Amino acid sequence: MTEFQVITQEMHDEANYGVAAHWFYKNSNQYEQTPAWIKRLLKEHQAAKSDQEFLESVNTDVLIDRIFVYTPKGDVVALPKGATPVDFAYHIHTDVGHKCQDVIINGQKSVLHRELQNEDVVEIIVDNKREKPDEAWLAFVKSGLARRAIETHLASLHSNQP
Repeated sequence: MTEFQVITQEMHDEANYGVAAHWFYKNSNQYEQTPAWIKRLLKEHQAAKSDQEFLESVNTDVLIDRIFVYTPKGDVVALPKGATPVDFAYHIHTDVGHKCQDVIINGQKSVLHRELQNEDVVEIIVDNKREKPDEAWLAFVKSGLARRAIETHLASLHSNQP
């Protein structure tokens, strides 16, 4: 008798590094091998002001419907449904989010508050002279990652004022 199992890389990673992977709890020095999505969750948990805020972020960013958009190089980025180019920018890098100025979606210039759709190709135009994110972005960003990054940066600016 012969048994064949066909699994995807994602299934393999989930089995080896997912929430049920006991080795992770016993061998914390294995962090380098941990998949990026788990590292992001750990980072978000550390950045959250409270466990409640973290759980709300997980509900918003992980457990709700997702959309999948592309970078100009063809990399896939998963975002919460309703995400905007600003959410995308912060997903790429905090500095890209802070300096986000314009967006090109599917080869056409668009607005930063536009709701992204599955399979959109998104290119962020940054302004390296820009020093801070726009507070108005808080009215339309959907991801906890973008919201926290904007709020944290703006709060740091306010606390540094005389």
